[in-house]
Amino acid sequence: MLLGMLLLLAAPGALAAPAAWLPADDPAAALLKEQLQVIQKEFPGFVPGQLFRDQGVSYLFLDSKLEPIATTTLPSCNAANSSYKVVVVDRPASDTTKYSVSLESAIIPPPDLAINQGIFAIDGGASPPTTVLAQQQVGPLTGQLEITVTLNKETATKTLELVTRKVLKFPDCDANYQVGIFVGTNASFLSRPENIERYEPVAGGPATLVADNPTTHLAVSLMAVFYPSPRRFGYQYRDLDFWQRWNMSFGTRIGPNLLDDFLLGLNYEVSKGLNLGAGVHYGQHRVVAGQPDFDFGRDVYEKATFSTAADTRMRWDPAFYIGASLDLRVLGILRGRNTEQNALLPSRPNPSPPATPAPAAPATGAGGSNTGSNGGTLPLAPAAKAAPAPAAQFSKRK
Repeated sequence: MLLGMLLLLAAPGALAAPAAWLPADDPAAALLKEQLQVIQKEFPGFVPGQLFRDQGVSYLFLDSKLEPIATTTLPSCNAANSSYKVVVVDRPASDTTKYSVSLESAIIPPPDLAINQGIFAIDGGASPPTTVLAQQQVGPLTGQLEITVTLNKETATKTLELVTRKVLKFPDCDANYQVGIFVGTNASFLSRPENIERYEPVAGGPATLVADNPTTHLAVSLMAVFYPSPRRFGYQYRDLDFWQRWNMSFGTRIGPNLLDDFLLGLNYEVSKGLNLGAGVHYGQHRVVAGQPDFDFGRDVYEKATFSTAADTRMRWDPAFYIGASLDLRVLGILRGRNTEQNALLPSRPNPSPPATPAPAAPATGAGGSNTGSNGGTLPLAPAAKAAPAPAAQFSKRK
């Protein structure tokens, strides 16, 4: 089920019509609807769930808390010579409040350092509907990137007051990595009996024990995956050959105690970031004291009473498992932070008439700066227990 939900979120077009699923009576949803309407009006080429690019610039749509606006996306990594424009869309504090955003970008690590700063101020408008509060562009930049976004507003004394500040981090698309973190689900053939009860099919006749998960169980897992062949952050699945799609994993079952289960497996990547695999599950599970191989629902339990605390104990055993898992890094891409769009696809021309140009030519050296002004505003508008076998099938097994 977890995997299905993740794939549903990743499905192309799942977020293509955001207004259709937003509840009308939810204030947060109403604000989101207004924000998306502003974005779609200002940037007609924008498609929810996809990274918007225009003339080689990737757009980062943020609210006044500098959080990504739902259904808009950020790139998963910084491609060579990429430029970015931060666009803040929200409701202004009042109809006269002016906002500005400044950007400081740094390539990590030094000395390959490039800093571009600038302010793009915009009037809140004659009325306070949701609108573009401020925007600013930076780039082109290459390498591991950090962009510090600072949102200010102008006070009554014409001084700038800090609203919020946030650092956006993007790894280098051309950097290699060999370890990924995956989350998924697996079916293990290690018994995990729970809610054990004594059961008499016929009153006064032989008894057995019944339990949930008497032979197998499903679990959510967290895995560290090792790639024998290094991967680029911006890799494409079709570029991998047969052997490059194999990887090894080690992890645990997500539960109350992470140290109760260990998984070691071999996986095959069937799609970008999606593994199917199998391996050995070595875990701790509950067994019947004196009858560690008790077959729940079939074997005879001879004691007149049963207590989980007194009549069971914990034991470590190996078993086989199969499962599927998703790369958390790639999952972010599938939800819209699409590396290929940022690094590989050509820019999508904006069909809208060109806005008043902003003279914002970013500096290209340590300590450089640039400033500009905007041309206007856009107002908005419990599991079933194993069925016991008939009494005639019970067997006595020690």
